Amino acid sequence: MRNKSAVYRGIRKQGFTFIELLVVVIIVGIFLAIALPVFTKNIEKSKTGEAITTLNLIRMAEKDYFLDNNIYTSDISKLIIDDTSLPDGSNRYFDYTILPGAGANNFTAKAARRDGPYGPSGTGDYYTIDKDGAIDSSNGHFIL
Repeated sequence: MRNKSAVYRGIRKQGFTFIELLVVVIIVGIFLAIALPVFTKNIEKSKTGEAITTLNLIRMAEKDYFLDNNIYTSDISKLIIDDTSLPDGSNRYFDYTILPGAGANNFTAKAARRDGPYGPSGTGDYYTIDKDGAIDSSNGHFIL
């Protein structure tokens, strides 16, 4: 009678070992840990692009308003701006206002962040633009 273990000695089992699978999972985890912050930052850049574009539209509309009235306005509803909002009238990622104090010499428009990984609206993150087109950020650096 033959020994059962002798029958299996020459046959190699097929499949992956637990260690091989664990190494693959760890490598995929490392790739994700590197790629996810870069991906999130790129998404945030595109959202910041919305703010910069809309602030420039507000700036151009303020200049048109100034040519007609010889004064800048603090009321954004008085400006003729291409509608960049969603069909329900809301903006995607920022709320736009013109800060009080607009007058004969200057204005400052503000884009306040609604929500996102780099600070929801409660954190005070925002971008501003003045009549000369100087764009500033509340946190001192730009994502663009």
